[in-house]
Amino acid sequence: METLKFLLLLSSFLSLARADQEQPWVWLDPDSDLEQKPRLSYRSTWQGDRIMDFSAVGYRGGMDPIPPAPPVKVTLFPGGGGSSDDTEALQAAINTVSAMQLDEQGFRGTVKLAKGTFNLGKKSIVINTSGVVIDGSGVDQTLIDAHSLEAQVLFRIHGNPATTVNSTRSPVVETVPSGSKTLRLSSVAGFSEGDQVSITWTWSPQWIQMMNMSDYWRPGYGYKAERIIKTVSTLDSSIQLDIPLPFRMDMNYLDEAHGASVEKISTAPRIARVALQNFKAVKNITFPGTGCFLKMQDVEDAWITDLELHDFSGTILKYPRELLHTSIAIAGTRVTAQNLVLHRTANATKGPKPFDIALHRPGQQILVRNVTISGNREYSFITGDSIAGPNVFHNCTGFGANTAQPHMRFATGLLYDNLRIPDGGIEMINRRWFGSGHGIAAGFSVAWNTESKSLQVISSPGAANWALGCRAQEVNDKIQGISEPGFVDAVLDPRIPSLFLAQRHAAGMPAVF
Repeated sequence: METLKFLLLLSSFLSLARADQEQPWVWLDPDSDLEQKPRLSYRSTWQGDRIMDFSAVGYRGGMDPIPPAPPVKVTLFPGGGGSSDDTEALQAAINTVSAMQLDEQGFRGTVKLAKGTFNLGKKSIVINTSGVVIDGSGVDQTLIDAHSLEAQVLFRIHGNPATTVNSTRSPVVETVPSGSKTLRLSSVAGFSEGDQVSITWTWSPQWIQMMNMSDYWRPGYGYKAERIIKTVSTLDSSIQLDIPLPFRMDMNYLDEAHGASVEKISTAPRIARVALQNFKAVKNITFPGTGCFLKMQDVEDAWITDLELHDFSGTILKYPRELLHTSIAIAGTRVTAQNLVLHRTANATKGPKPFDIALHRPGQQILVRNVTISGNREYSFITGDSIAGPNVFHNCTGFGANTAQPHMRFATGLLYDNLRIPDGGIEMINRRWFGSGHGIAAGFSVAWNTESKSLQVISSPGAANWALGCRAQEVNDKIQGISEPGFVDAVLDPRIPSLFLAQRHAAGMPAVF
C-alpha cells in the first residue's frame, strides 16, 4: 500500500513538471565511460538554471586527499599537567606548536594525545594558528571526558575574517543563471587571470516580492561568493570563474541600491591546515548552558576525521544563540568533515531541536561525508541562513526521527548525495514564519539517490530544487497548498548512482579523499 501511495504521489507531481522533461537532468554522454574520464551533460530549466557542479568541495577544493598528520612535536598524556583537569595542559601544548615555524607543506606539527582519558572543559580549547593538528591514538584508545564542560564550546578553531576590497569593481550587466561560471561585466579593466574575487548579490525589494517573501524577508540580505578568475575576455567584457555560482542573478530584479557586482579582493591570511582526528569525546547532556563540540570559523583547507562524539550540541535548558545548539558548526572554506559518529542518549523533548552538523555562512566548499548520527528529534544535516555553495553531504546516515534540511533564508547550492534517514525526513521547504521568519529555506539544491521516510521538496518563483532517484514513503504531502513542488524524478541514469562522485571523476579529481 505504501508503495502504491508513493507511485501515485510521484505520478501526480511529475505531471506538474514542464512538458519538455524528456531528458534526465544529468546524464552520462553515450560515448564517454565512467572508467575513463566521463563527460556529464545537464538539462536546464526554462529560465536557464541547471544543477551545479559540486565537485570542488572539501580540503583543497577536492584536488588533494587529506594528508597524513605532520611530525609529532608534543605528546600529551592524561594528567600530564599535574592536575585532574587537562585543559590547561592541552592548551599549552597547542601554544607550543603554534609558536613553531611552518614547514614547506604549511604545517607546524602535531599535538599527539596518548592513550587514556583526558578531562577537559574548564574553558574552550583554542586553535588560531595555521598548521596545528590534534591527533588522538584512535577512537578506542583516546577519550576526552567533557562531563564537567563549563565553556560553551569545547574546541574553537578560528582565524582572521578580514577581507580587503581592491578598487577594481564592476557591476554584472547580464542575467547569470544558477550553475554558470561566466559573468558579463560593465568592464573587465583591472581584472586578470588568477585574481581572487567576491561576487556580491544583494536582495532587492522587487526580488523579495517576486519570491513571495515580503512578509518574512527584508532587503539587504544576500551573498558573497569567493571565486578565482580563470579567463578574462575583452571581446564581450566577460570573466570565467573556477567554480560555478549557486544562485541566479536576474537583472529584472536588481536596482542601483541592490545589485550584483564583482570585486577584486585580498584576504588576510586565514588559518589553514588545522585538524582534529582520531579520538572519542563524551559529554553529560544534562549540564545546562553548554555543549558545542566544535566551532570552526574563518578557516580554510582544514579537516576533522575519525571522531566519535556523544551527547554534545547543548541542552533543552539553555542554549546560546551564537551556536544554535549545534554539535559541530562549520563556517570555513574548503573544509572536510568525515568518518564521524555522533550519538545522543538523551533526546530533547521540548524547545528548539538541537543541530548535529550545521554549515553556516560565510562558509563554502564544505564536504561532510561518511557520517552516522543516532538519536531522535534532531536536525541532523543542516545549513544556516543564506549560505552559498557548493556544499555537500555525501554518504551520510541518520537513525531516528531526524531531519536533513537547509534551515532558513534561501541557502543555495546544497547537495544531499546518498543520504539515508529511513525514519526521518529530507526537506527543502518554505518554513514561512518559523523561527525569525525563515521563509524559503533552499534554492538550486539537490537531493540525489536518497532514502527517507519523508521527502518534501519545493520550487519557488525564482529558484528550482531537485529530488532525483530518491526513495520515500511520503512525497511532498506536507507542502500541498503552500508551495509548488520541485522537480521530482524517481529515475536516474544507473551509471550515476552518486552525482558527487561522478562530478569529481569528470573533473579529474583523485578517487581518494
